[in-house]
Amino acid sequence: MYEEDAGTFHLDRSIRGITDGTLARLMTFPQVIVSSHQAYFTRTAVGEIADATVRNIDDYVTGQTKQNTLVPRAFQPL
Repeated sequence: MYEEDAGTFHLDRSIRGITDGTLARLMTFPQVIVSSHQAYFTRTAVGEIADATVRNIDDYVTGQTKQNTLVPRAFQPL
């Protein structure tokens, strides 16, 4: 596991290339698979995300607000 991938994936590196020497070397090995860091992507985490989303939708539909409800401030023109 190599966790120094911040700012490396999801960007076009066709011109600048990869400047991280360790990551560049890892990518030269045919038995190494390189992907972005997905620490949150477990069954438990995805289940919690889905449950929270459903709860938030239910709260919105019923007009309830909870601790994670975003309430926008009134629009203030510049």
